[in-house]
Amino acid sequence: MAHIVLVHLRHRLHRSLALVQWLKDDPGQVEDCRVFPMPLQAIVEELLNATKASRSTIRLDSSDALFPVVAEAFAPGTRSIADDDSIDIRRAATFTFLERELRILVQDDCLVGANPPPKELVDIYGVRAQMLAPIVCEANLAGIVSVHHAATPRGWAEQEIAALSRAAERAAAELERAGWKPGSPLPAA
Repeated sequence: MAHIVLVHLRHRLHRSLALVQWLKDDPGQVEDCRVFPMPLQAIVEELLNATKASRSTIRLDSSDALFPVVAEAFAPGTRSIADDDSIDIRRAATFTFLERELRILVQDDCLVGANPPPKELVDIYGVRAQMLAPIVCEANLAGIVSVHHAATPRGWAEQEIAALSRAAERAAAELERAGWKPGSPLPAA
């Protein structure tokens, strides 16, 4: 739990500093300021608890970066992936699947089967099993909710897959409520 709190505080500090800089650079933008709802962080924390996985994240399509992680929760002993922008997820077969199918992808063992994840996800972060759900806005892939399990393959229970589905639906609803559109800059929170 302490890791989740520290990551949450680090993300809030980073986004607060970005907001201050944004307002300093262009104070006329205050009226148009859209802030990501804090429920995105709550969504990944609840999902991590529901799945007992190693990590859960939300990535969003942004003009600022290549599907950056905007919310993350991880178990003790698991490395954060939030600040790693070196993984080109758009080139991954998993991304292609999500963009084409707009449905959940469940991988009990990332080393076998179709739609392999980015090599770095396995080699650097030790991910061996994962579930991915598209965040769909206006019939397009706007983001991805991911659940990673490190070290060993594992099967995913129906209730865990259902929790992932609910998380993606909640994220889409929160983003719509905030007025955020896919491909637009990420607002500071």
